[in-house]
This record gives sequence, C-alpha cells and structure tokens, in this order.
Amino acid sequence: MHDESPFPPGSTGLAPAIPDLPTLAEEALQWFTSWPDGLLAVDGAFRVVYLSPRGQELLGWTPDAVRGHQLHELVCANGREPVHTRDDCPLCTPEIDADQVFSTWWQTRNGRHISVDCRLIPVTGCRTTRLISFYDNRTRSHSHREMARYREFVDLCPLPMAEFDGNGLLLSGNAALQDVLLFHGFDELGKGRIWPPDMPALCRSVWKRQKVVDDVEVRIDDNWYRWSFHPSSSDAGPGVMAYLFDITGQKAAEIRSAQQKNAVIRDFFTSAVDELRPPLNVIGELSGQLQKSLGNSLSERDLAALRAIYNASVQLNELVCSALPMRNSEPE
Repeated sequence: MHDESPFPPGSTGLAPAIPDLPTLAEEALQWFTSWPDGLLAVDGAFRVVYLSPRGQELLGWTPDAVRGHQLHELVCANGREPVHTRDDCPLCTPEIDADQVFSTWWQTRNGRHISVDCRLIPVTGCRTTRLISFYDNRTRSHSHREMARYREFVDLCPLPMAEFDGNGLLLSGNAALQDVLLFHGFDELGKGRIWPPDMPALCRSVWKRQKVVDDVEVRIDDNWYRWSFHPSSSDAGPGVMAYLFDITGQKAAEIRSAQQKNAVIRDFFTSAVDELRPPLNVIGELSGQLQKSLGNSLSERDLAALRAIYNASVQLNELVCSALPMRNSEPE
C-alpha cells in the first residue's frame, strides 16, 4: 500500500527511538483519508496516481480503476462543458495558480455529471506533480462560478449599490456608487452628500422592522435621488442593502406637470372671470335702476332685497377683479 502512495517514504532516522512514529508515506495517506474534499494526485504526464476516499465517494471510481488513466479523458472528455482538448484543459495547464478556484462539470463512473469547484496544488520532489482538491458545489449555497458572476454583476451594474451593517456602517459599494459619491463630493464634515441624514438610525429601523424603505429622497443642487433600503442577513450578522436611483428626470417631469396644472387652472379661472363679470355688472345696474324707478312703489322689504342684490353684485365683482391679478402673478 505504501508503494502506491503519491509521496516518497519519509526519513526513518527517528524510528528506532520512537517506533510508533508513522512514516511520511503513512502520514500522507492519513491526510488523504481525512481530507474533507476529494483529492486527485496526478503525475507529470497528467496520469492519475491516486484518488482519495472522499474523491471515490464523489466520482464512484476506485483508486485501482483510475490509476494510470489520463485525467482529462477520465473526467472531462464526456462532460457538459464545451468540448476542449487536453492541451486546452484547465486541469492540465503547465502553469499552476494555487490560489485560483474554478467551477466545472465532471463525469462520474456511472455517467452522471456533477458540478464541482476545484483547485490545483503544485507538488515537487516526487512522482506526483499536482494535487486537485475538489468538492460537489451543489452542497454549497453557490458555486465559485456563480459567486464570480454575482461579483461581476455588482461591479458592472450601473446602479449604485451599498452594503451597510445593522448600525449604518458602510461595508462595501460598487463602482457606480464610488462614481456618484466622488461626483457630488463631501460636506464640511466629510460626509458624502449623497447619504441621507441619520444613516445609523435609518439602517437600524430597516433591520428591526424587516421592511423595505424606498421613499428616502435626497436633493443635491439640481439633482434628485431616491434611496431604497432592504434588510439583509448573512453569517456576518445584520445588514442592509441600499440602492440609489437618479430621479432627477422624474422630478423635472413632476414640476412640469404641476406647472401645466397651474396654467390650466389659471386659464380656467381667467375664462370664468371673463364670463362672470358681464352678468354681475348687469345685475348691479339693473338692481340700481329698479331702486330708483320703483323705489316709491315698493315696500321696505322689497327695497331691502334690491339693495342686498346690488351690494352683493358689486362686492362679488370687486372680489373677482381683485383675484384675477393674483392668479396671473403666480409662478409658472
């Protein structure tokens, strides 16, 4: 079993003094057995040297069945990824970036395809030249590829986004947020002009109530913005996601609509005044003439009624005439 190990035997200098100390090969096999993810050991010709127990569970192969097989033909040749040759296979690249994780589809022994995240680990000084650590990413919330796409979406999204903790502390923001923050600058206290007042209290309220708040408006010079705050939870604790919308055009449209409404009302009022003034003048003149011509033949009650009609028409006419300049002087 030790001869099949991907690692050479270790030094035995301490064995006589400590007989229970495992050899390096035995220790390497213990590492392979206890490693939580699958491990594939591959030699310089990209042939499989060893498959860890966890890897056997995921792929369905035994170490003897895969030993000596070309890695690319074993897991990639009939996979769901776009067809590629061994020369183009990311598992068989001459250069290894141990920090790079990538997502792909591998084929198992029974022909089933599984989505895995894997990483190449260089090994020197022995038959094995690289280890491939992999896991079935369906057991995770998102695959590495999905997370990379999410990050790319946030970075490239033209909508400014910000992440706050539950107390209103800014944790992160995308490029669009940085652009608008730098464009409008900061106040004399060093606070960004795009932020609404009392951000800590606002974020605490959003998180405590677990409700979206999307009516927070901020005016900066001739620009209008609306913030939308959403409660968000993660392993890091309470959080709030905020999105910034430019509503300058909407506000301009609302102002134009209000101006048009005022213009319609003003035109209607002017037209109504023009229509009211002639009959009011006629009523006033007629009631005055009736008082003069029929004053001696009318009772005191009838005369009082005519005087009331005359006075009311004069007062209403004066009121209408005085209100007309006020309407015309209202701003557009």
